[in-house]
Amino acid sequence: MPLPKIATPEFEIKLFSQKAPIRYRPFLMKEEKLLLMALESKKEDTMINAVKTILSGCCLPGQKIDFDRIPLFDIEFWFLNLRAKSVGEIIKLLFKCEKCEAENPIEFNIDEVELFVPEDHKNLIDLTDEIKVEMNYPTVKQFAKFQNPGKMTETLFDMTRECLKTIYHNDEVFDAKVQTKKELDDFILSLRQEQFGKLVQFFETMPKLNHTVVFDCNQCNHNNITILQGIESFFLSA
Repeated sequence: MPLPKIATPEFEIKLFSQKAPIRYRPFLMKEEKLLLMALESKKEDTMINAVKTILSGCCLPGQKIDFDRIPLFDIEFWFLNLRAKSVGEIIKLLFKCEKCEAENPIEFNIDEVELFVPEDHKNLIDLTDEIKVEMNYPTVKQFAKFQNPGKMTETLFDMTRECLKTIYHNDEVFDAKVQTKKELDDFILSLRQEQFGKLVQFFETMPKLNHTVVFDCNQCNHNNITILQGIESFFLSA
């Protein structure tokens, strides 16, 4: 006689980058184990890859979802909601006081965490009166590819090239996917500093998880304000 199977509820979420809602189930102990192992590593890239694997496993069948094309911030937002539906809305973290460095246990509700989109953010960028570019958002795959803290300048240029979607020159339209790496590099290197700065601003202002934690230190009573951004901030002690 086969062992009984426990039914799991189903949920929907609407992501910033997706037209249709995505249906998913809560994660089970097999996904919980993977998450705990990723947390123990305290490595951001390991955490992100674990999140991607967990979401893929919890996504209900019959949906065409390319996880390698979903922006990283949507992956993070989806996972936080998945975590809330799986183990509860309350997250407990330890925060160090910025004055005395005493550790303070703080709780907050995942439902209060928002995907913050700055008002000045745009992915269609005017470089000149005649030339504009459309940008793609970095994906999990690209994030993992360009994790190289020792080469920040090179990483920024590579990420910019990878995220170029379309280049418009008056009535001409150039699909970045069909251009060679050299052609795209030559285009980027031909920009003035001010023009390249507009592309950098795209990355700096793109949507991100955002939550402000305010607390008075339990040792010195100093008022602390901490802004959490990025998935690792919501699971690792600050």
